[in-house]
Amino acid sequence: MLIMRAFVVLFLFSAGIFAQTPSPLAGKIVHLYNPFAPDTAVIDLSGTGYRMVAEADNWVKFEFGSITVPDWLKTFGFRTGGYSMSLGKDGFGKNGPFSSDDFAGANEIWIIVDPHGPTTAIPSILTKPPRRVNVLNPWPVSGPVIYVNGVKKNLLVTEGHCGWYTEFILDPSAAKVYFANIDDGQTWGMGGLDDKTPFDLATFLATNAEAWISDTRAVTAAYPNKEGLCSYRMAAVVHDMALTHPDYATGGGGLTPGMVQTTLGADKKPVPTSIAPSHFNTWFNSDSTAAMPLKGYEACRDLDMGKSYDGRWEYDSYNGPNGGYFPINDYNRLDQNSGPTCAKNPVTGQYSTSTLKANFGFCMESHANFIYKKGQIFEFRGDDDVWVFINGKLA
Repeated sequence: MLIMRAFVVLFLFSAGIFAQTPSPLAGKIVHLYNPFAPDTAVIDLSGTGYRMVAEADNWVKFEFGSITVPDWLKTFGFRTGGYSMSLGKDGFGKNGPFSSDDFAGANEIWIIVDPHGPTTAIPSILTKPPRRVNVLNPWPVSGPVIYVNGVKKNLLVTEGHCGWYTEFILDPSAAKVYFANIDDGQTWGMGGLDDKTPFDLATFLATNAEAWISDTRAVTAAYPNKEGLCSYRMAAVVHDMALTHPDYATGGGGLTPGMVQTTLGADKKPVPTSIAPSHFNTWFNSDSTAAMPLKGYEACRDLDMGKSYDGRWEYDSYNGPNGGYFPINDYNRLDQNSGPTCAKNPVTGQYSTSTLKANFGFCMESHANFIYKKGQIFEFRGDDDVWVFINGKLA
């Protein structure tokens, strides 16, 4: 009898060793507002990465039910597919992991880092999707910022809806907002322009996921089918030059400042200085009757201006299908298009090539009238000679 009792006790003890408790992450779902975009977001489970599934509006998710979760796993983090960036509970590049405790008894969580920065921002962890405020831009030629409970924040473009901007509201119980012009600070509140009376959205967002503000009298829970101004065409003249033009591609890539005078000529063209190439006047004055290689032709082309993420007007040829500016590939009066083309990414500094053959021999000029408002910013970028004149003076 004593031996049998010992055997029974040993058997029960062994069974206790092998009885495992499932991971507290089993069956959970995590949503992440992808802070690595346009890079892919990967959830890291103790060194093993799983690509997250895309949702709407830059959100991605991972369902722990899609894999066999090890019983011992309780923590996780995020990174890019190439390990170039990581995100922990303490921020970018931090090792502090998220854990099952962050679910606080819920089955799903939403994790978001302030899209406007700073890079030291700590992720917010929510057990419900964050609410959103969308506003139809009151300033078509500029862009808005938002004040949430008196704190100024930039806005994101509302994807798919022209003229709309959006902000996440992490605490909908306290959501008083008004807006201001990103350039000159003019305000827009419930009283219209030059007013700071906030829209008090706490009650509205308690029962609605989004607020759409199209004017001072209309706050709706769904998109109201109104759109703003998001594009216009800026006229330009492109001068087609022969590849054998004596000034063409002779600079060797070096910087040569001082090639033009600081004041435009009477014909609204740049005036060369003594260090400019000898045939500079032909760059912006095409003469189809001239002898080769100084013969030139001109064609009218439009720059399709669009809205950048901050509401300002922008034309960036790198965003085009070929990553470069080749406006007269279909208007080549002097040479055959040549290739391949090569374009530099202005953000990463990396070059990409294309098999596209293009017309490289041209100059472009554009003239426009505008009314300057204090605070407006003008930015220009080009990989060849670029001159900007404002009121006839070299800027």
